[in-house]
Amino acid sequence: AMDFKPAVKLAMEQIFGRKLLCRDFDTATRFAGECNMDALTMHGDQVNRNGALEGGYHDDRQSKLGSYNGIVEAKSKLNELNDQHDGLQEKCNETDQAVAHLLGSIQKDEAKRGNLRQVATQTTKDMALLKEDQTRQEDQLQAQRDLLPTMQGEATALRAQADSFRNELGTELQTSLSSEERAMLKKMQAKTKQLESGTALWPTSFYCSA
Repeated sequence: AMDFKPAVKLAMEQIFGRKLLCRDFDTATRFAGECNMDALTMHGDQVNRNGALEGGYHDDRQSKLGSYNGIVEAKSKLNELNDQHDGLQEKCNETDQAVAHLLGSIQKDEAKRGNLRQVATQTTKDMALLKEDQTRQEDQLQAQRDLLPTMQGEATALRAQADSFRNELGTELQTSLSSEERAMLKKMQAKTKQLESGTALWPTSFYCSA
């Protein structure tokens, strides 16, 4: 179909009223035979329904119909390119968003790694302090082990002294003791009880775990 102003209606009907307008010569030849109508190409070539061919005038600068057809095709191509541009722009926006999201994730991972490094550093320091404390406690334990024989010897001597005091207390006292001697005896008895209560709490051996 062709659009035209009403003022040129008679001229358009005279020219195209009983003719088919085709895009090229081959199409005009085919439809002229199939539709039993005269066909006219965009360049003015005419194909008669009976098969006769008539050459039209062809302007090297291209006819107006050809120019119109070129404009239509150019607009269609432009619309396709615009659609492609919009699609590419949308993909670019999506890619930018994906990159921004990825950068954000990378920054979060870097922050987590930084925190882990700090925790690892602090843990290393704490382990070093614990190691020093363990070494100090082991040294103290070893010192106590070294003193153990001496302490056992002192405990044995005190028990022997306590047994000696018990034996002396078991003998009959002479009535001839003076008041000073009786006072000294009471002190010795009190001292013996004190030694007995103290040495009873001392273990005969020490068990220490490393």
